[in-house]
Amino acid sequence: MTVKNSGSVQFDSNTMSGAEIFTNDQVVRFTNNTVNGTLFFTSVPNCYQANNTVSGANNLSACTGGSPSGALDLLNTGAYTISFSTLYLNNQPWSGVSWQLATGPTEQCGSASIPVGPCTVLPIVVPSNTMVHITFSWVNPTPTSPVRMAMFTLVSNYLEARIDPTAGLVCSTRSMDQPREPIGFC
Repeated sequence: MTVKNSGSVQFDSNTMSGAEIFTNDQVVRFTNNTVNGTLFFTSVPNCYQANNTVSGANNLSACTGGSPSGALDLLNTGAYTISFSTLYLNNQPWSGVSWQLATGPTEQCGSASIPVGPCTVLPIVVPSNTMVHITFSWVNPTPTSPVRMAMFTLVSNYLEARIDPTAGLVCSTRSMDQPREPIGFC
């Protein structure tokens, strides 16, 4: 397999045989793969690799400088606690999410109250006037097209936004899902 001059490439949890070559790709995420053969990276400015097993020759040290994740900060400016129970990117369930509150001594992580720190269990519970920092594993599969993001609460209303590769996180102008009630579009 040769991947050449692409915008964004992500390989996760695959078994591959033969030569795997990445050349002049803008973004590569190569994680949890088994390669029965050779693996090479050349001229990949944003390259991240982790937890791979390669039986043949490789230059894994050439795949550096990237990050496995992105991040999003949300501030609950409302009067009530919000609990996000389901997250979607482009109508697909979004996994690999970790979150933590920006302030306070404790946070709700699953059914437990823990000291503020990373939590990987949904729902994401955000008290009133509190910011939450969400990190996620994701590479935009279409590096030139916006991706829709929706976070549904326990009471089936939602927060909606779009991630534009050229502008970052931006406001949506309309709802994706009717007749559910939006709690915001950014």
